[in-house]
Amino acid sequence: MVQIIPKEKKKRLSLEGFIFYFSLILLFLSFLSYFSLLYLTARSVKIKENLEMTLAKERTKEEISLENKILKYQDKINNFSLLIKEHPIVSNFFPLLEKNCHPKIWFSNFVLSPTNQTATLSGQAESFSVLSHQLQIFNSLPEIENLDLSNLSLNKAGQVSFTINLSLKENLFK
Repeated sequence: MVQIIPKEKKKRLSLEGFIFYFSLILLFLSFLSYFSLLYLTARSVKIKENLEMTLAKERTKEEISLENKILKYQDKINNFSLLIKEHPIVSNFFPLLEKNCHPKIWFSNFVLSPTNQTATLSGQAESFSVLSHQLQIFNSLPEIENLDLSNLSLNKAGQVSFTINLSLKENLFK
């Protein structure tokens, strides 16, 4: 069978046609993006103005008094934090004394002054050699800067009564 009328060939999309349609789509998307951004910018400006107006409104007396109370409490908390930070930890001295006391010495009076960084210990020792050993122990400690022995006396039972003044390093109470 012979056909007299030739069939039309299917047109293929040429490279120029593809680029043309692709350019039209990009142009459409560009316009769409431009107007979307324009709309979002206008909306953001409107929201910003509303927020500024809300902030600009006068606060009520209750809000002002509440804010003042909060600020006072905040100041008190800050002051307390500063005091706690600067407060000496006196209890650090007791383990030092407990570890480094000679077993044949007992203390009858004790005065600790963390602000002056001093400790005064009054007590009794069995003998002068025991007291000498205790003084050597105290001298070897890095937490003690200086010591002073005073009020040295011998009682009727042959025991030595004494007073030791210790100058302590500042870092002991930190």
